[in-house]
Amino acid sequence: MTMRYERWAVWALLMTIGTAGSAAQERAEGRKPVQASPDETAARPDSPKRTQAELEAEFRRTLTKAVLKGSWRMTGDLAGKKPLGKPHDEEYSIKSVEKLDGDRWQINARIQFGDKDVTIPLVVRVVWAEDTPIITINELTMPLLGTYSARVMIYRNFYCGTWFGTNYGGVMSGEIVKEKQSDPPQPVPTGKEGVGGTQDRRAVQPSNRGQIPS
Repeated sequence: MTMRYERWAVWALLMTIGTAGSAAQERAEGRKPVQASPDETAARPDSPKRTQAELEAEFRRTLTKAVLKGSWRMTGDLAGKKPLGKPHDEEYSIKSVEKLDGDRWQINARIQFGDKDVTIPLVVRVVWAEDTPIITINELTMPLLGTYSARVMIYRNFYCGTWFGTNYGGVMSGEIVKEKQSDPPQPVPTGKEGVGGTQDRRAVQPSNRGQIPS
């Protein structure tokens, strides 16, 4: 115990010396420490003095039309005697998020997990650690997937957490990105010079293929 404490004390001392040395070097070279502007500070997700309504609005914006892309790892030994398995890709596409009542929220999500690909509404609890939302699931039965419990933290466009099945569990983490917007349909010429518009190609009869009616 004493040796462990001594190692931590030496590490802390080295970190302090290194930080002080870097600051001294910056002053000697005439460089000023980089500081965030008031606007940048106010725009940060963890900026203070935000109301609960503002935090919930930010949570809703973060997860609406968003994709959680990352990986999960599993262990069949919840006692911690066996290591986690290798990581597997996961992807959750969230269409919308809405608050129901109290700390209950509905997340309409498309879940791709292993060989499963389903879209289901999930009613979950969202509890807050100061300004950080934690999606909380307790023995929630999801169609085709099974019954799971989970704690997933959302912070600065990243997520991480733990999940548990009946007698197995694991960890998960990744980034949150916005869904790619599909390109708008291109207008089809009507055949009249200077006039453009959309045309349903299915309306063209087989005998008129290759010609676009005016």
